[in-house]
Amino acid sequence: MLDIPKRFTATVSAIHDPGGNRRLVALDQRILFVSDRGGEGRLKVGDEVRVQKTSGVFGRRYRITGPSRRPFTALRIRCEHPDLNEANRRRCLLLER
Repeated sequence: MLDIPKRFTATVSAIHDPGGNRRLVALDQRILFVSDRGGEGRLKVGDEVRVQKTSGVFGRRYRITGPSRRPFTALRIRCEHPDLNEANRRRCLLLER
């Protein structure tokens, strides 16, 4: 289990647009997020972002703010869990790039 603080900064290590207005964003090659509105942040690989947890203790919802200062909400995919479904297992391969 990763210990992720409520607020932190990270570097965008990978971005993937699988279609359907979704965007996968990998941070520091260890944390993966998926967003339905990720294009609004106008992120590029190498950008530094601020991340803030916006939901409860076991929540997965985070607000990511990049250099354009347009925040967007994203869900964290828990790639460290062994019981991932097939779709999330494929998404987690982005961290291995």
